[in-house]
Amino acid sequence: MKQKLPRINPTTLIKSLGRFTLIATFSFGLGTWKNWGHYNSYWHGTIFRVQTVDFNMLSHTLPVKLSYTLLQGSIGELQRTLDSNYGLFGLIVTDCKISTKDCLSEQILYQSKSSQQWTKEISLATLSNHPYDLLQSPPPLQVERQYAKPGDSKPIPTGKVNSGEIIGRVYYVRGVPPTFIEDYNNWIKEPFKVTGSRTLYTSTVALFLVSGLIAWIIIEVILYAKRNEQHHAQQQREQLQREIQQIKLQLEEKNQQTIELIDQRERGLAELQSYRQEQEQNKRELENQIASYESELALKEQQQQETAQTLEELQLLRQKLQETSQRESEAKQLIKLQLEEKNQQTIELADQRERVVAELESYRQEQEQNKRELENQIASYESELA
Repeated sequence: MKQKLPRINPTTLIKSLGRFTLIATFSFGLGTWKNWGHYNSYWHGTIFRVQTVDFNMLSHTLPVKLSYTLLQGSIGELQRTLDSNYGLFGLIVTDCKISTKDCLSEQILYQSKSSQQWTKEISLATLSNHPYDLLQSPPPLQVERQYAKPGDSKPIPTGKVNSGEIIGRVYYVRGVPPTFIEDYNNWIKEPFKVTGSRTLYTSTVALFLVSGLIAWIIIEVILYAKRNEQHHAQQQREQLQREIQQIKLQLEEKNQQTIELIDQRERGLAELQSYRQEQEQNKRELENQIASYESELALKEQQQQETAQTLEELQLLRQKLQETSQRESEAKQLIKLQLEEKNQQTIELADQRERVVAELESYRQEQEQNKRELENQIASYESELA
């Protein structure tokens, strides 16, 4: 029989669209979470290092040119130099004429023209917190500060000092990165403008959305297969119900035949009743015999258990006896070795004592010989004195 495929009703379509919306939202959320890492890596990593490299290069070149333009009075060229960074970060020239970090009386003379956020946060009170180079007359040729690595936030002294009159300072102010929300909103407004961090945002969200679309397609295929399976199961249930109806008709015919057989069964009941009573009598006799056998078997099992327990205890005693014998043998062997070692030590001590006695005897004889010689000498001196 040809099976019909299930039709897609409006409720199923709405649920499918709901799942698509949920998966798309979830995928976008995951992409946003991933883009948070891209944001930090780009603005607080790549851009920070790029600006550090820019500051390091400017420290090697900018003080010379700004000092020269100030001395020459070329204010237009000085301003064009400050604006050459397009205002992405700040270059500020002040009139400070001291070399110490804090310069309370300094005033800003010139700065980069910009509408960036850094211009709103800069002030004379916080200006000394930013790295700077001195402007001198004559223009400085030595680099007094430089960055050791692109990831450094502050320059370190090079140990070199320029000679000359200080005529000002040039401060380097880092650009203020946008907040993640601001950067993300700008990308959402123009998602296909692939510049800077937006390239990462677009590729990441596109990847997650494509993954979500694939997941939605797989889910819909699985659900469609499940609906198709349920449809086939429904058709099978309907087929079974038709077969059950036919079986019921057949059972009714069988019931009619059963009624006819009941009379024959009742006639056989009397015969079965007498046979059952006889079998019950035989059953009681067999149960009595079985009970007797079981009591005898239980007694034998108890005896066997007691015998097995006794054997286990004997086995444990044998094992302990073997362990005791082994320990005694090991102890005897150890004592024997210790005695042999003591005997060897005693023999060595006796030899040493004999050698010492011989040495002492030789020493005593030598001393007596020396004593006799001394006495003879003393006697000789006394006789000479007399």
